[in-house]
Amino acid sequence: MTPGGAISASVAENLLTSIGRVGGNPDEIRAKIGMQRSTTQSGAASLSLAEFTSILECGASEFCDSTFGFELAKVFPHEGLGPVAQLLMATLTIGDGVSCFARNLPALQTSTKLSLSVHGDLARIDYKIDDPTVRRRAQDANFSLGILHSILARLLGQRFRIVSVELEQIVRGQLPPIKSTFHVRSDSGKPRMPYASQPIFLNSPIHSQISASKNDWKESWLTSSPALTSSPA
Repeated sequence: MTPGGAISASVAENLLTSIGRVGGNPDEIRAKIGMQRSTTQSGAASLSLAEFTSILECGASEFCDSTFGFELAKVFPHEGLGPVAQLLMATLTIGDGVSCFARNLPALQTSTKLSLSVHGDLARIDYKIDDPTVRRRAQDANFSLGILHSILARLLGQRFRIVSVELEQIVRGQLPPIKSTFHVRSDSGKPRMPYASQPIFLNSPIHSQISASKNDWKESWLTSSPALTSSPA
């Protein structure tokens, strides 16, 4: 992985491919951020998070769309996350799958933490990136939230919905798209420590409280998500 926060280069290439599918120009975006085409196509292991988040910001600028991150998450294939996504689908239960994904996330993306806790009928997912190069990147936060939502909706079906989203830092104009996209309450949380001693980057962590029965997280893929049995491994 590259110094600082980094993400698998294959994920970045899949992101650019998805942008092309919705009518964007991947080569123009590469040029804007100074990224060579060979960077993600020559077998390089990783790309900096700064470059990855810039891809999303450039895409939003090209389309003049403040909800670009959410919209792109709808068409981004889950398998585009690579082997970590395969692990998510290979476990016996949904809860184990999400926990396995969280444990192996560093193999996909560094400087990032994801955790799952279940209390009664609510599951709480915390997502946090610690990297000063990706401060206040709204589209990356939106894309991450959109991917999280689409994966869990795929696994849990109609029994799943996000009931609240908490952002420790908010970019101006970010709340309305979140509220309209997920029909949820969106709030600004409080940093765990003073900003000067522990900066919070990427408007995160994102705290998503998931409404789903505790038993759902213990069910097997076969009973809770039959469609997954035919999905690519």
